[in-house]
Amino acid sequence: MQLFLITNLLFYLVAGFTHFSPFQTKLQYHLGSGFGGFAQRLLDKRLAQATLSLADFTTRFDTLVHVYSKSLVFLFIPMLALPLWLLFRRQRRYFVEWLTLSTYMFGGILLLFGAAAVFSLTARLLPVTRPVFISNDLITGVMFALTTTYFALFMGGAFPTQPLWKRVLKATLMTAFFLVALVIPYRFVLFMVTYWSI
Repeated sequence: MQLFLITNLLFYLVAGFTHFSPFQTKLQYHLGSGFGGFAQRLLDKRLAQATLSLADFTTRFDTLVHVYSKSLVFLFIPMLALPLWLLFRRQRRYFVEWLTLSTYMFGGILLLFGAAAVFSLTARLLPVTRPVFISNDLITGVMFALTTTYFALFMGGAFPTQPLWKRVLKATLMTAFFLVALVIPYRFVLFMVTYWSI
């Protein structure tokens, strides 16, 4: 748990400096997401009842989402433990062991994303590489590949008897689980917590 707390702290120090974090999403993203219609109805209802303007609400929301995302990343530990258990169920471990593995795994993800944030900031400062880092599709593809590689390396250490092809396949599935967890339940919870705190 200490490792996770330290990596969380390091990641958010770097994210605050570089303005790069997939865990913080502004109001505009939530309104355009899969639950955007629901979010828009809640927002319309709140603006009709309150004396806040849309601009004031957006400013408050975007400020608070930064604060809440720091603690809500803990949700990824159980959300990643479940697919780990499913992919390696023949290991016959207690679920608490999967939670521990998930904690270490997610701590590594935070370090990886922190390193990517520093690299992207550095690369954006160089005129030659700046156009590459403006493309969100390219950044998403690179982060997918890096996350999958990290998962495969992690699984090689945690499950050394697994053949390489199985580790790569399971790492790709874990990355897909991670992206689904990031886009759907995590960001929905982040929206709801932030919305109700305003």
